[in-house]
Amino acid sequence: MAAALRLTGDVAWLGNLPEEELSWCYSNCAAFALTSRMESFCFIALEALAHGCNIVSTDSACLPEILKDAALYYTQGNEESLSRALFTVLSRNEAERLAIGSSAAARAMSFSWDDAAAATLTVLKRAIQPLP
Repeated sequence: MAAALRLTGDVAWLGNLPEEELSWCYSNCAAFALTSRMESFCFIALEALAHGCNIVSTDSACLPEILKDAALYYTQGNEESLSRALFTVLSRNEAERLAIGSSAAARAMSFSWDDAAAATLTVLKRAIQPLP
């Protein structure tokens, strides 16, 4: 598809990258497009937030809950919607990109392994309580 659209110079298929290279890519991308159609919890979204990416995401399950207002959403499966969202993000000036990136990084800070573990323990304790 990239070749048919004459975008081969603009699209790179990187495969699996070592963590250091992946971090560099997150930190230096002009836009991060998250095109998942279904997620239970999307750690990639959290990684993009933590790196301050300007994110374009589908509006599918769990992504708006994770990303909140730190992403620009498009309707999944709608190429025009994706194109408009990417154009909007790529058209941001430097100040806008930095502000959105700061907002994304701040959103990432609201997630905590300790909080997740505590919430999980609460649910598990409730689950083993005898019924009244």
